[in-house]
Amino acid sequence: MGGYLNLNSQLNKDALVICKSVQCVVLRIFIGYQVKYAIREEICRENRISRELPNRQQEDTFVDSANRFDRLIP
Repeated sequence: MGGYLNLNSQLNKDALVICKSVQCVVLRIFIGYQVKYAIREEICRENRISRELPNRQQEDTFVDSANRFDRLIP
C-alpha cells in the first residue's frame, strides 16, 4: 500500500469509527449550544413583547416558549 491508509485493517477501521463518533459528538454539542442560545434569545424577545400584553396572555406566551425550548433540546 505504500503511503496510503489501509482501510481494510481492523485497527484503522476502529480508528475511523472513533473519529467519526467524536466528530458527531463535537458537532452535536456545538449545534446544541448554538440552538440553545438562539432559543434563549427568542424567549427573551417574546417575554419583552409579552410584557405589553395583559397578564394572562403573558403567562401563556412564557409557557409556550418554555414548551418549545423543551421539545427542541434532547
